[in-house]
Amino acid sequence: MYWLLIITMLAPTKAEEKPAPVGYNNPMDILTAAKVQAYYAQIRDYKGSFEHIYTKRFHEKEKPRYGYLWVKKPGMMYWRYDAPQKRHFVCDGKKIWIYTPGEKQVLWQNVKQSQLPSAVKFLWGSGKLLSEFYVKLLPKSKYGGKNKIVLRLKPIKPTSHYSHILFVAKPEGQMARVTETVVYDSLGNKNHYIFKNTKINTNIQKKRFEFKPPKGVRIIEATDKAKMKP
Repeated sequence: MYWLLIITMLAPTKAEEKPAPVGYNNPMDILTAAKVQAYYAQIRDYKGSFEHIYTKRFHEKEKPRYGYLWVKKPGMMYWRYDAPQKRHFVCDGKKIWIYTPGEKQVLWQNVKQSQLPSAVKFLWGSGKLLSEFYVKLLPKSKYGGKNKIVLRLKPIKPTSHYSHILFVAKPEGQMARVTETVVYDSLGNKNHYIFKNTKINTNIQKKRFEFKPPKGVRIIEATDKAKMKP
């Protein structure tokens, strides 16, 4: 489910000219979103480890997945899942590759044909939170706590792929660094990502985002007919 979310969600959209829903886009909400945007606007590259927890509504959490993330502007990204199953999501700026060694299968798609989520695109400096989301601070969220703030993002243009996103962030002066994201789909299921050991502007080399399908694997172009497994 999480790979379907990554590779099929929205491309840049124009904000509709209509008032924000009640409770959204108040002055403090907008200021917080601007601080988050400011933090990522300074980034040329980004790396760290992550924990990913998928929870199906009315069910227990699945076993956490662990891995590493590298991002480089413009448009390069590599999510490497190491446990409990190895999986690679690589975007070199031109193509997106998803490789699952255990299934001996590679899915690929041209970036121009894909629809990456705004919550990912803003890492590259191309997404604008206040242009694509209504925003709302959640002072009583269970994801908050000491030195943490929680921002709820509701897409201005509705999408069937998710209903809303939570950003858990730590204020750092005039900026705010996102340490966790929680993506809720229309059925109430959620993907929770926790980012750790993050470092920015370490001059990550482009070769980190190069991918060549291994010999002996099945290569499938991701189209409407090629369904992606969770």
